[in-house]
Amino acid sequence: MTFKLNADQVRRIIYLRVKKRLSADEIAKTLGVSRSSVYTYLHRNGVSTARVARIGGREIPHHHYSKLAKWMKAHPATELPKTVKEIMSATGCTKAQVTTYLYRRRKKLRAFFADLPDLHKLPLRLRNKKKQFIYTKDLGAYIVSASFRTSTVTIRSGEHEFVVDLDRFVKAISEVKKHA
Repeated sequence: MTFKLNADQVRRIIYLRVKKRLSADEIAKTLGVSRSSVYTYLHRNGVSTARVARIGGREIPHHHYSKLAKWMKAHPATELPKTVKEIMSATGCTKAQVTTYLYRRRKKLRAFFADLPDLHKLPLRLRNKKKQFIYTKDLGAYIVSASFRTSTVTIRSGEHEFVVDLDRFVKAISEVKKHA
C-alpha cells in the first residue's frame, strides 16, 4: 500500500535531513512514516542520502583529516618513527588512527607508482640523502623500488644505487607531470 505525503511533511523530511542532519531512520521515527518513504521523497527532491559518519553525535565530513594527518601537516620536518607504537607515543594518536593513516598513504603511493612514467623522458634532477645528484635522463636501465616504512625510493641503475626521499620524489614527479 502506498500513500502520498503532503507538502508540509515533505518539507519537514528535507528540513530534518539537510538542517538537522538526521538519518532516514530518525526522520521516519520522528514523522511516523516508513524509511522507504523518507528515501523516496529525499531522492525526488535531490537531497543526498549518503551515510555520514558520526563520532559522539558529532558529524565527521568525508574530507576529514585524521588526527595523525593533522599532526603531520603541523610538523612537516619531523620524520615518523619506524614502529606503530613509537608513532603513537610521538604523536599522541591511537593505534587505529596510525594504522589507518599508514594504510591510506600506502594505498595512495601504490597508485602513484603504478602510473609512474618512464624516468628517461622526464627532465629531473634528484638529490639523494648523501647530497649527490642524479639526472634521470642519464640513467641506463633502472629499477625503482619504494619503502613505505623508511619513506624512501631506491633507484638502481647498473652499479649505482640512489636512495631518495619518498615525498620529494613524489613531489618532483607530480610537478613535472603537471607542466608536461
